[in-house]
Amino acid sequence: MLDPTKLIRAAVLTARRLPDPRFSARSEQGFAKGGDVEPPAATAPAPTLEQTVELAKQTLASRPKMPVQKVVQPSVEMPAQPAATSNIDFEGEDHPAWIPQRFIVEKAGRKRDPNDRPKVDMDVLRSTPKLYQKQANIIRGYKNFPESMRSASDDEVMEHFITHVKDNLLTLHDFVEPNIRARSKKWYDGGRRIADSWAEKYGVPNYAVAGSIAALSPQTDWYANVSRAERVLDALKGNGQLAIEPHGLDNFYEDFKFSPQMKDRFFSVDEKGLPYSLNKPVYEPVYNMMAGKSLGDLDRLGLPEKEKAIAKAMWIRLYDEAHNSPEHKIITPEGDFADYVMTNKGERKGAGWGSLVEIAKAIRSAEATQPSQLSELMGEKHKVRNFYNNIISPNSRHGDVTMDTHAIAAALLRPLSGNSLEVAHNLDTSPPAGNPGAGGSDVTGIRGTYPIFAEAYRRAAKERGLLPREMQSITWEAVRSLFSDTFKRGKNSAKVEAVWDRYKTGDISRDEAINQTLEITGATNGLKAPSWHREEPVNQLNAPSPRAGDEGNVPVSGPYGTPTERDIGRAFGGNASSHEESARGGREKQKISADFGSHPAHKIPGIHIVTAHTGEPIFHGDE
Repeated sequence: MLDPTKLIRAAVLTARRLPDPRFSARSEQGFAKGGDVEPPAATAPAPTLEQTVELAKQTLASRPKMPVQKVVQPSVEMPAQPAATSNIDFEGEDHPAWIPQRFIVEKAGRKRDPNDRPKVDMDVLRSTPKLYQKQANIIRGYKNFPESMRSASDDEVMEHFITHVKDNLLTLHDFVEPNIRARSKKWYDGGRRIADSWAEKYGVPNYAVAGSIAALSPQTDWYANVSRAERVLDALKGNGQLAIEPHGLDNFYEDFKFSPQMKDRFFSVDEKGLPYSLNKPVYEPVYNMMAGKSLGDLDRLGLPEKEKAIAKAMWIRLYDEAHNSPEHKIITPEGDFADYVMTNKGERKGAGWGSLVEIAKAIRSAEATQPSQLSELMGEKHKVRNFYNNIISPNSRHGDVTMDTHAIAAALLRPLSGNSLEVAHNLDTSPPAGNPGAGGSDVTGIRGTYPIFAEAYRRAAKERGLLPREMQSITWEAVRSLFSDTFKRGKNSAKVEAVWDRYKTGDISRDEAINQTLEITGATNGLKAPSWHREEPVNQLNAPSPRAGDEGNVPVSGPYGTPTERDIGRAFGGNASSHEESARGGREKQKISADFGSHPAHKIPGIHIVTAHTGEPIFHGDE
């Protein structure tokens, strides 16, 4: 329901014909329409009460147009107040399948209240004094924290650092062209749109689709992430429709047996003569178990749930690499599929695969029948849990924010990688040798420095009238342009790091550090446009709301501004597939193995897996 107090205030403003440029609230449908309600013309008759209330509702459904200020935020010196959770009220409704941002391990004598919805914030971090102190000491050593403030209290350290990060995010946000900001903030609206579309297509709950996408996300770019999820869903629920050669089976899940092509893939070697990454002695028993069996047959082997999911994961990966095209498509923020992702050589890029553990979690998510099953599957770390929430409930009131490698790079305005200290601390992964971990708490479920960066994102979002996930989407897209993959492979990263070294020692101010960073990146005159963006005007889509009954508008243009028949078909329930065209176009000549490559190893109990490499853009990080 709309807040009666706000409704009355808006009605009074409308009746007076005085639009309030600062007053807005998110509509019950969950998506802002933008712009202020125009006042009636001076010569128009006085509106009726019904008209006044209706205009007031329109005012409440709109969002203010914040001024664009391309200025560098001033550095903040000694803060006056201790760090605490910002008192931000995120309007909107939670999807019933929203999960707590923190996973609290239940132990004897300590049970979690099932009605509690734990968030990741500074209040929780402060409730664990030793962890709070440890992380304040860690921040004192960061390049983005002035050496002159090392003797400040823990509260002052936290507040100064949060303010510094917030100001960095605002600087980066304001540096992005308004037309790109307007679209890039919609990444999770588009993610939800894909989840809803595939839920209908594959006959599963939308939270199951969101869980599959999130489970496959670590160390994976967004385009490949979505493609992998579609491949899993197609094998489990889609009757193998993505295959280059049609199978002609009524029940793929039960009737498609482990094929000769899958056997060939398992025993294949790459162009360097190295064996396929799963062709190891530890996998031979699993391979022998699969021979001649369908996915349905694996269900009837009586394996424990996790082991069965691993076996099905290996089956699906082998099947996909043997029978499907590896190429995949660019995705727009609104959830449309655009051109193919290309390599630097101008060839269509493969989606690759992650670890079997990730695929297994995606399978169990796709097969979930209750939302409660998703919480355990999303794990203990905050990033994947927030990513799932951002997809399934993009307008949640709890300020979910997905923070990966790029998100921390945006926060610090530095070209970080998955191996960077600050990234490891945020994601609670192993830091570089010789550095302490950020720590966590089983009692509160806090993992790493996530609450600190999340607080900065929430404050920055509030100052620009955005949701935290919208601020993250905008700055995520911007930092990928600022510090491209090519840029980070050269010597320029070291030059930027040297700039922030001088900031830490007090030789230059924050403003000077930012200006020098922009000069090194060559971005002083603006950022390179994203791969999904074109200069032509685009009629934007209104993605479906998490609330029933709001299915969005009928698309009138393609992702690049060119109308397409496919858009109209998809708007009325047509297929939203990143692979259907790949399958149709590749039936004459099958393309396997060449685009799969290798990736840094993942570890699962007793198994060492070398998985597939996928390059930029990393959507939500290296975990």
